[in-house]
Amino acid sequence: MRSALILLALIFQLPAADFATLLRDRTAVERVYHDHRTGEKPPFEQAVPGDQLRCMVEADMKKEAVLKRVYHVEISDAEITAEITRINQTTRAPEILAGLQAALGGDPKRFGEIIAKPILVDKTLRARFENDPEAHAAQRQTLTAQRDSVLAAAADPATRLPLLRACPGATLQTTTWPLTPAPVTTKSSSANYSVEATLDLAPSDPAKPSDTPAPRLADLPAPLQDVLRTQLLKPGDLSPVVETPTDFRLLLCQSRDPAIITAATLTLPKKSFEDWLLNH
Repeated sequence: MRSALILLALIFQLPAADFATLLRDRTAVERVYHDHRTGEKPPFEQAVPGDQLRCMVEADMKKEAVLKRVYHVEISDAEITAEITRINQTTRAPEILAGLQAALGGDPKRFGEIIAKPILVDKTLRARFENDPEAHAAQRQTLTAQRDSVLAAAADPATRLPLLRACPGATLQTTTWPLTPAPVTTKSSSANYSVEATLDLAPSDPAKPSDTPAPRLADLPAPLQDVLRTQLLKPGDLSPVVETPTDFRLLLCQSRDPAIITAATLTLPKKSFEDWLLNH
């Protein structure tokens, strides 16, 4: 065991004693989570074996190392302190939080290192990755080339639509959005309960299909809203490549009038965070 800890510490350029401390604290944290799980469960040592615990610590350390090496970002003590404050103020499980704090000896530094810091590292690393043009260059180039191919064809949407379908790895979906604001509805209610709550408690009618909410323009990311409102003005109009946190998109106007717009959206997912991290 000691030789394994020393090897892992060397890989992550961390003193062996520090790795052992993180492993000890991760074990304490997972034991608290295990104790609060309901229902039948195996003993802790079977549910969370030692190899799994070491993998948890390694994963946290790798993310921290990648954040520093690739993006030159380190989480500061002030950020950790602020995250601890946020956790304390917003927790929905005060009993579990108290158990975690007790298991870590009531030491804010240990709590920060094993709980708060990994949360910040993961959130920061994912945000940097989502907005990293180099990490997603291949996907952007694929959709840019597809756009060039579509623009070379006639402007007729019936001609351009099949070309969108030809993009490998992408999905195509046609959606109709209202361009006018949805009407404001008033909710009926009594002094004791609302009509909506009463309906929620009523048995459902299996013969009546459930209502599917209509798509709303306001629910789309702002860049997509702007494209639909200002750039897809007539059938056949093709948008630039639009980037979202998870994918790249091309939009093709199929029909439009003052009230509604129907557009085909070609979506190509970005490289997954897990695949990217595996190679770093």
